[in-house]
Amino acid sequence: MRVPYVGPVKVAFQDRICCVGPLVLGNDVLLGGVPMEDMDPTIHSARQRLEPDPRSPNIPHALVK
Repeated sequence: MRVPYVGPVKVAFQDRICCVGPLVLGNDVLLGGVPMEDMDPTIHSARQRLEPDPRSPNIPHALVK
């Protein structure tokens, strides 16, 4: 299926930034999981907030196997 590409788009979360290329599916824009992986957030359930991972507060990190 061919769908419109609307990028690049800069996604910012607190002090973290990711550039992505979203696809438009009908009236919805699909960003996917890549921005979430790039910005390395975690859900703080007690505060009901999305926050930077406390294991890497200054820079996103990733585990590559």
